[in-house]
Amino acid sequence: MGLITYDQFLFVFNGGEVGGRRVEDNFNWEEQMISKIKQWVLTKGFTIEEAFKCFDQDFDGIVSKDDLKRSLAILLHVP
Repeated sequence: MGLITYDQFLFVFNGGEVGGRRVEDNFNWEEQMISKIKQWVLTKGFTIEEAFKCFDQDFDGIVSKDDLKRSLAILLHVP
């Protein structure tokens, strides 16, 4: 469906650990974007909640696919 909740956002931000093991996938682009988001959050000095609100462009409590696309373009200058 292309949506991510605050809890899922926090899960990924915290390294995506389940039972002490990091969740891995083979999507290098995703990993690069997560790293960029983390660096952006740290650079701005935002809390994870503040960062989530920046990515939830329509303020509905969910980062939709469109929210993420807009946020990556606007906040991180990803084409």
